[in-house]
Amino acid sequence: MSEFLFSNNYSVARTMEDEIGAVNEALKAFVFSALESKGYKVEVIESGDFGDSFRKNSGVWFRLSRVWKGWRFGMYLYGERLLDDTRDGKPVIIMFCQHESVVDKFRPSRCDLRIDIVKFEVESLLERGNFYGWRVRPCKSIATRRVVSLAEQIRLHPFVSFAMDGRFGALDGHPIKETVSYIGRDSMTRLCKRVSAKALAAYAKPRVAIARRLPCVEECTFVDRGEHWYPRMVVRCRLRGMPTEDESEAIDKLFPRDYYGGTSWSESLMVEITGSVDGKEVRFTVKNDDE
Repeated sequence: MSEFLFSNNYSVARTMEDEIGAVNEALKAFVFSALESKGYKVEVIESGDFGDSFRKNSGVWFRLSRVWKGWRFGMYLYGERLLDDTRDGKPVIIMFCQHESVVDKFRPSRCDLRIDIVKFEVESLLERGNFYGWRVRPCKSIATRRVVSLAEQIRLHPFVSFAMDGRFGALDGHPIKETVSYIGRDSMTRLCKRVSAKALAAYAKPRVAIARRLPCVEECTFVDRGEHWYPRMVVRCRLRGMPTEDESEAIDKLFPRDYYGGTSWSESLMVEITGSVDGKEVRFTVKNDDE
């Protein structure tokens, strides 16, 4: 990777938000340069304005070559802290990783395998160019070694890393035994979830088709959001207006729901019923039996 961010050598910032975004791009380029200097190839999965700050270019998810399959890496970038004159010890780069089989919410707070790089570790490497542009000089530094060390840990000690991450640091036995045990339990859990999802779809789809034929229903859709979502499946039913008592009873027979909107058949299926009444958008809820 070139030491510069763009073909004109510097990224250009016109506002403070743009300047923070340019610093974040420079920090990202620094991490990628450190990894590529050791022979790792970076595959970016997603990048953009996310993370804790939702600042411009504040996060990136990526994979690395030379490490075992299934490991996902991420960075949260805090360029605003690097531009601030204070030294509060808060990180400007948080790099973290987790195996995809144990991902719940992919964020630093859910990962035991992470490094925090603070301001003094990288500020001497950052240079300001013309038009508030920024770059990071690639060189040997403590921050560079720490970035590489995380990738090297996954590459050289995959079983220990998996056992630490999958068990959230509770390594009770041999790393290989712990890993194999977890993979076995995880595989069985995923199989049960796939079977349950197919049964749930078979339950919901015919009812959606029937609901579409009701005169009061404008639109009815079934959405499977994937195994990492809860509730996984959602039925969205939009009514033409205020339903009559008979129409409400017909809908409730199709999708018997509890007080919180989940179906009585499964908590993994959520039913949302909306409509327009007197020109206002409303959500129809199920009456509590205790009322």
